[in-house]
Amino acid sequence: MLDASFFKLISVFFYILILKVGIKKQISFYRHIVIIFFYTYIIGMISITLFPIPIQKEVIAEYAELELLKNNFIPFQDINSMIKSNSTSVIYRQIIGNMVLFMPMGFLIPLVFNKMSTFYKVIFVSFFHLLQ
Repeated sequence: MLDASFFKLISVFFYILILKVGIKKQISFYRHIVIIFFYTYIIGMISITLFPIPIQKEVIAEYAELELLKNNFIPFQDINSMIKSNSTSVIYRQIIGNMVLFMPMGFLIPLVFNKMSTFYKVIFVSFFHLLQ
């Protein structure tokens, strides 16, 4: 099973590359700290939402049998099914959890990317990230 520790190990290489480019371009200390925070946030978000990824055929077959592997390509389908189930604790936990998970993105995108400084551009990028 491919877990988040493998992904984090590979991400150290990319962080060293980012650090080298930042030193070469003489990025300010504040901007470098923001980039580190954004990078850490992205790595954490990917490890929370995507991992563990099963890669063995036996594990994939077992997950498929238990219906743990399913793809949702229709936006808001899970939210609609939760609302229809009338389980308020699950609804609040999912919606508030997703808001808390993606809230730093709204603050960090304008700080890291200068061209994404307007409210509508941040909403556009965040919305399409939610659809993934």
